[in-house]
Amino acid sequence: MLELTYTRLLLLAVVAEVVRRVSKALIVGFTGPLAKVPGPFWNKLSALPWRIAFLRGTAFLLAQDLHRKYGDIVRVAPNLVLVSDFDSVHKVLFEWDLQKSPVYEKYRQKPHITTLFTERDKAKYRVRRRLLSNGFSVSYLKSLEPLMLDCIDVLQEVLEERCSAGEGTAVVNIYDLISSLASDIMSESSFGGSFGLVRRGHHPLKTRITNYLKRVALFQIIPLLNLVSSPRDGELDATVQSILDKRLHVEKSDRRKDLLQILLEASAESPDTLSQEHIKAEMFVFLLAGSDTSAATATFCLMKLLENPATYQTLVQELDALVPCRNDPIVDENIRNLPYLNAVIYETLRLLPPAAGGFARQASEPIVLQGYALPEGTLITADTTTLHRDPRVWPDADWFIPGRWVDGHKGVRASERNWYPFSAGSRTCIGKQFALKEVRLLLAILLRRFEFSRVPDQDIVFRHHSVLYIQSGKYLVNVRPRMA
Repeated sequence: MLELTYTRLLLLAVVAEVVRRVSKALIVGFTGPLAKVPGPFWNKLSALPWRIAFLRGTAFLLAQDLHRKYGDIVRVAPNLVLVSDFDSVHKVLFEWDLQKSPVYEKYRQKPHITTLFTERDKAKYRVRRRLLSNGFSVSYLKSLEPLMLDCIDVLQEVLEERCSAGEGTAVVNIYDLISSLASDIMSESSFGGSFGLVRRGHHPLKTRITNYLKRVALFQIIPLLNLVSSPRDGELDATVQSILDKRLHVEKSDRRKDLLQILLEASAESPDTLSQEHIKAEMFVFLLAGSDTSAATATFCLMKLLENPATYQTLVQELDALVPCRNDPIVDENIRNLPYLNAVIYETLRLLPPAAGGFARQASEPIVLQGYALPEGTLITADTTTLHRDPRVWPDADWFIPGRWVDGHKGVRASERNWYPFSAGSRTCIGKQFALKEVRLLLAILLRRFEFSRVPDQDIVFRHHSVLYIQSGKYLVNVRPRMA
């Protein structure tokens, strides 16, 4: 009898908790401060529909659909809204410079160790950015160029070898090769030496990086997982630790002046602000973000060019005019102001930005967007991907038209004022110029020295987990050396 009483009490407690949670969801969803913000019915009650899309890597596509249906501001979870119009995005990222969302904390390898990417405190962020700024200065980036070119030379050799083996032509997975190249460039320029991934072929390091980003997404969707585990990848952590240990065992006079050395010197000056644990965390972020974002952009540029043969030929003609002979040296000083080359890169970043999920922020005080009062603590994502495809801003917004950046299109010349692939304000990506330099050099060299064409009938599906990527990991192209 006593056991039956306990069972009933437990059942009543469970029912009471369910009723409490349902009542709270209904109150927050339909009478709370965000009740008037438009959005799907179920998303007002629960974050689950949005989290599932986030886990699948399709949230950026769902966001565009929701904006088309509900307008410039959409409520996608009880405490999360997306904004996609220029005025709101500009306020969130630039004018108000809202604090980063707590979601960025999930990307920390260790909860208490922040990086430039995961630091939410604005004052601490400014201090960290100053410590790292020397590693991204114009003069420092210029010194890295020979290292970038050495890595690109290895890719050229691999392509030529495969073409020779195929009697002058080859089919290659250019996505995989460029991803390997970007990792090699990052390790060569920042950590003391290339990983050699281009020469080795596919490497498990890349798979581990992709899987880590997916695990982070899973832990964001199911917070209870943090009670029993962590998205942290021990092998990736060990890779970074081995690079750091190797450097520390080299005499200071013999150390290469790269990003890792800049971090170590900054740590020596401010050990409390930048400990060795912080250095490891920063290296991990550079390894993830610095390679995948550049690789995606370069691959997507080539993809868009091959889908639009006229633009491909226009860019090739621009490069041929600058570099008359196939093997003439190509340096960034000569190509950085090429209008059509830059237009191709900018247009690709508009349509296929690596940060396709937008930029997550949090209101630290009550604000008003699109006429809706949003209380302190509201999570707000600046949906820059939808803004980049807004026909009110970009005529024929879904079309790849590099010329809009040169002479304009339908009376409207493209402007960086409406273009946010690198975020904006104080949080503008510190590696922006590094990435643009890398992509310019790679595209210019490949298109001047090789001829590419599409391999038909490929199933290209995009997904987004921190960085936009091709789900299959493949983008096949035909390649052969140009004769002149």
